[in-house]
Amino acid sequence: MSTQGECIIATANGGVSGSFTSGSRTFKYHEFSLSNRDVSETFQLNIEKGYTRDARVLLIAGGGGGGWDGTGTYGKGGGGGAGQVIDRHDITLYPNTYSLRVGHGGLPADADNTNPANRTFNGGNGDYTELLGGIYTSDNKIRALGGEGGYGDSNDFGNYLHGGDSGNGFTGGLNDGNFLAGGGAGNTSNGEDGDDGPSTDKGGDGGSGLTITLPYTSIIWSSSTKDVGGGGGGSAWLDDVRGVGQDGGGDSAREDTQTADDGERYTGGGGGGGRESASGDGTQGGDGILIIYYPITDC
Repeated sequence: MSTQGECIIATANGGVSGSFTSGSRTFKYHEFSLSNRDVSETFQLNIEKGYTRDARVLLIAGGGGGGWDGTGTYGKGGGGGAGQVIDRHDITLYPNTYSLRVGHGGLPADADNTNPANRTFNGGNGDYTELLGGIYTSDNKIRALGGEGGYGDSNDFGNYLHGGDSGNGFTGGLNDGNFLAGGGAGNTSNGEDGDDGPSTDKGGDGGSGLTITLPYTSIIWSSSTKDVGGGGGGSAWLDDVRGVGQDGGGDSAREDTQTADDGERYTGGGGGGGRESASGDGTQGGDGILIIYYPITDC
């Protein structure tokens, strides 16, 4: 990177801000996350003075929720697909007000025991994360898409236990095995199929994500490195092997004892597929995050 333009004076509404030094250069950062992981939120960054072409922005969208089956004996849920991860190192910031939106993870399927007719079986889709403003207009916005929720099966036939697709187009796994759900897709690979193997019956693992490394310790992550954008695992029946989530994706359930995990917060990971349960065991996708930083000089 090379500094361009004047010093930058900027203010953000919400999030956490700070500065760090890397080599001979000083940078300012802003990190935006959700206070309520169920609801997407929009923040603002106001560049009052100066400009740069050397900003970096990381956008992670919400992962899809895991599916489940609340009516049958065998049916399970597919793992949620991961939200898209966009990591851009060439962002131009001019004086302007920028809209920074963080997407929530897909909500769990609805057990609704009061009125079972209202039940849903597929996990909810994750919401998008976006940078809009300046040269990034409505036709040129930077948007990371949410992951698709995993599928459930209301008919107890084990036919619709697919994992959700990821926000950047990888596909969820299928239920090739009997009552073995597919894993959700990640940012770098498809979800695995649920597999009736020759020796071990196994729900599909989630697709893999990627590792993000920052030149400073993130306040929200409490680390400088984070594995993000992985899919949730697909569920299994009784003593079969449940699918494993990857890179922020939640592990799935097994019908007899093991419950499923939500996608990890701030990673966009997909939720694990749920088991059959009278009270419902769908899971939520991991919510997103938006991090932006840029070089500064003394004003």
